[in-house]
Amino acid sequence: RHQQYIGKVKQAVFSSQRAGRKRVVVSTEENVIASLDLRHGEIFWRHLLGADDVIDGIDIGLGKYVITLSSGGSILRSWNLPDGQMVWESSLQGPKHSKSFLVVPTNLKFDKDNVLVVFSNGRLHAISCIDGEVLWKKDFEAESFEVQQVIQPPGSDLIYVVGFAASYQFEMYQINAKNGELLKHESASFSSGISGEVSLVSTETVVALDSTGSILLTISFQDGKISFQQTPISNLVEDSLGPAVIIPLSVSGIFAIKTDAVTVFIRVIGEGKLEVVEKTTHEIAVSDALSISEDQQAFALIQHASSEIHLTVKLAHDWDGNLLKESIKMDRQRGLVHKVFINNYIRTDRSYGFRVLIVMEDHSLLLLQQGEIVWSREDGLASIIDVTTSELPVERNGVSVAKVEHNLFEWLKGHMLKLKGTLMLASPEDMAAIQSMRLKSSEKSKMTRDHNGFRKLLIVLTRAGKLFALHTGDGRIVWSHLLRSLHKSEACQSPIGLNLYQWQVPHHHAMDENPSVLVVSRCGPSSDTPGVLSFVDTYTGKELSSLSLDHAVVQVIPLPYTDSTEQRLHLLIDADKHAHLYPKTSEALSIFKREFLNIYWYSVEDQNGIIKGHALKCKCTGKVADEFCFDTRDLWSVVFPSESEKIVATVTRKLNE
Repeated sequence: RHQQYIGKVKQAVFSSQRAGRKRVVVSTEENVIASLDLRHGEIFWRHLLGADDVIDGIDIGLGKYVITLSSGGSILRSWNLPDGQMVWESSLQGPKHSKSFLVVPTNLKFDKDNVLVVFSNGRLHAISCIDGEVLWKKDFEAESFEVQQVIQPPGSDLIYVVGFAASYQFEMYQINAKNGELLKHESASFSSGISGEVSLVSTETVVALDSTGSILLTISFQDGKISFQQTPISNLVEDSLGPAVIIPLSVSGIFAIKTDAVTVFIRVIGEGKLEVVEKTTHEIAVSDALSISEDQQAFALIQHASSEIHLTVKLAHDWDGNLLKESIKMDRQRGLVHKVFINNYIRTDRSYGFRVLIVMEDHSLLLLQQGEIVWSREDGLASIIDVTTSELPVERNGVSVAKVEHNLFEWLKGHMLKLKGTLMLASPEDMAAIQSMRLKSSEKSKMTRDHNGFRKLLIVLTRAGKLFALHTGDGRIVWSHLLRSLHKSEACQSPIGLNLYQWQVPHHHAMDENPSVLVVSRCGPSSDTPGVLSFVDTYTGKELSSLSLDHAVVQVIPLPYTDSTEQRLHLLIDADKHAHLYPKTSEALSIFKREFLNIYWYSVEDQNGIIKGHALKCKCTGKVADEFCFDTRDLWSVVFPSESEKIVATVTRKLNE
């Protein structure tokens, strides 16, 4: 069975064509662009761009082209919406590195006007949507100018480029969209500096924070004149402790700020007057604005409440009223909602219905409609970090040791379906159910060990920190578990999963214990951050225990020795080249001491082209000393000439072979 995934979605654009199949175009963190069927979530087409070709923005132009900006804003491509064929590609250079913006004017989605606006590499470009030809370009060479927003008001011939210079000056450029001519350039400076993201609240107003994160600046540039108001955060949030950050929204007239524990939604009224419309301590996700008529914008909010999520759709100018309010049951193993995308359709009674696409913490993608999950995709499986296998239980006397619940109702239902099939009365849904029952009862997808040992569980760890067990017979997901130890916490701000190891592999004569795996992770991107160990039961997916270490984990060496409970001994090497023995038990220590002189391992420094061999020396001395810690010594090294050779990969035979 061949499975295709796309990765964690970062941007989604719904195709608004009335005729034809409903689809949504997405870009992902794995550098994939894909077109998905809105009915079932299947892939119509997908393209995997190169590892360095990170996607900066996507949109749909003229209703029939998918426009993508990638590689730090230096490559613009157009793809045919129905079949994903590339139509054209343009290379966009510029004087300096900068943020990238892709602006597809709203009228371009229907009208004959076919100009795209791209800001990238310190240059503003106007590009033909038909053939990718650059019509005009304008450079922004001022060294310190950092672009923050590129705005083209609907139906206007003006483009506003706004940003900061030298972190205390606000700059506004007004440009003629027809020829790129500079019409106006204004600037205003703030003594307390400007920092972080800006949020656009209308086509002529942005909000930003000062450099301390304690004052909110409302900056208006109406008719090309800059005016601004300052509001202390403490006026809006009484007991805010730390500095605030702006959460950029694209909903007109509304923006959000987040302080330590509170997210506050604020409305901008008239001349920069601010009004708090909602405060929440729950995790909350907000969609971009969706135009549902000439003057109305809708947006979606999702809040968590234990085992369900609350979805609300509101109009931008009417916070208190709801167009839609639903509660949806959500599997806790999916984690928090990370992103929300909204699309509307007209119901038979001419009222608005809404579809909501959500991206979860485990990287899965779900479509919600009418209070139900219509479909879900396990796109976390696009970013597998490590994989190991686990043996299935042995079948005893014809009864599987794996506790498979087969109640009488299921048995009767199966017989009724088979009878319907025999009498030619089965509907297509019934036929699909019969087919899946046949697959389930077939030999290859049984939950027990086969004679040759080919049937196994594949235990995979994904970048999202989720562990899956896949059945090798048919590729199905047997269980999945979002690891608690890979959750962001006070002690561990940005946990990263590293590797999987077989921890305990009981022989089938000791079947009271289930096999378990060791998941090794660390609390940050650098190799000297503290490690975290988790132990997971491979039959149930339950996290048995986890340990926060006081040392880093640079290398893990599974040793060819097990204790009386068949737990494998492991050596963990930290950043200071100390070796730590796990499990920390007296039995493991006595086995280890017996084999002390027979333990060797090697390390590879692929950047420097060096391979080194190591052995143990003596017990640790100094601060880290405990009886399970050992000093190490270098035995040998091989240095490859860096001018002519580079280590690309190293592999060794497995310890258990």
